[in-house]
Amino acid sequence: MVDVGVALFSNLGLLAVVALCYSVVVYHLRGRVRAGVVGLLLGFGAILSMLDPVQIMPGIIVDARTTMVMLSGFFGGPLAAGVSLLIAGGYRIYLGGVGMNAGLISLCISAVIGICCHFAFVANGRRVALWHLLLLAVISPLTSLAFLALPWDVLREVFQRAFVPISLVRAGGLIFLGIIMLHEQRRIIAEARIRELSFLDELSGLSNRRAFYANFEREWARWTRYGTPFGLMLIDIDNFKSINDRYGHPAGDEVIRALAVVLKRQTRACDIAARIGGEEFVVLLPRMEPSSAASTADRIRRAVEAETVHAGGERIRFTISVGVVGDVSSYPSREKVMSACDRALYVAKRDGRNRVVCDNPGAVGAPVTDPGPTFGASPAV
Repeated sequence: MVDVGVALFSNLGLLAVVALCYSVVVYHLRGRVRAGVVGLLLGFGAILSMLDPVQIMPGIIVDARTTMVMLSGFFGGPLAAGVSLLIAGGYRIYLGGVGMNAGLISLCISAVIGICCHFAFVANGRRVALWHLLLLAVISPLTSLAFLALPWDVLREVFQRAFVPISLVRAGGLIFLGIIMLHEQRRIIAEARIRELSFLDELSGLSNRRAFYANFEREWARWTRYGTPFGLMLIDIDNFKSINDRYGHPAGDEVIRALAVVLKRQTRACDIAARIGGEEFVVLLPRMEPSSAASTADRIRRAVEAETVHAGGERIRFTISVGVVGDVSSYPSREKVMSACDRALYVAKRDGRNRVVCDNPGAVGAPVTDPGPTFGASPAV
């Protein structure tokens, strides 16, 4: 019995490498593709365990394949469990022997246990905890019900010689390999969160300055290489200091969040809305024709004008001024585009606020003295 336990534990060692490879899957893949690849990976791990099994008697082998299938269902769900079950089951049929039917049944039980625990603890983005793995390990001896498919005399000998070490090693393997996979999963999620925060403005939930300029540079490169048009708008909240002074900074934060919501609602999925300063926002408009940029900006302006912010028992109405560059072909560099957008915004604020001012495409890099199309009026704020 001790020899069986030692051999089974050595069988788990190679599978730790498979568990570490799980981090690559988590990092690069999502959804059903991730689940399918998890099934392939752990199904391959099940085959590895069957390449070095422990033979109890002729035709009866034990290994860590059920651990792999159970973890596949636990971390990857039904699709992953199904893929790993097909791989492991197919190889077990290839090996044959007296214990083949019992081995297949144990794999099916493992898949069911893994799937049930997946829906109980993992599905819908729930955070996996160590006690979930411990509970999985406690339930895992149920796979030994597959022994009942063996002839009675064989069942008695297998039960006497292998039930305890198999159960202990299976439970230990689930905890050991599960902790490795859980650690890798948490590490990748934490790294992804750090990367996300480095490109996200925490207050508004929009992209931050760094993310905007990275996208702006890519869009400019696409324009210079392929001539793909894009637009740019610079947005400033009118009289934002007065809002803070009158209603308080928490109310000012709510105004910023409200504007962010409007920008998300009024822009396309491909557009990049970012907060690049206190009350200053920018929207990058990929693949947008020059004639559409100004009308898009005015649609946003009108949506903001109709917005009401509730903060501290107060109802706050606010407006924005927008400077737009619609035709980037009029400017020789990204810096000139940003400067023209900024000058258009200055004109919008100078001429009364709550308006959209377009750049002057006829004067390359020149100051916006004749702003072109102007939208909006300036109500009392």
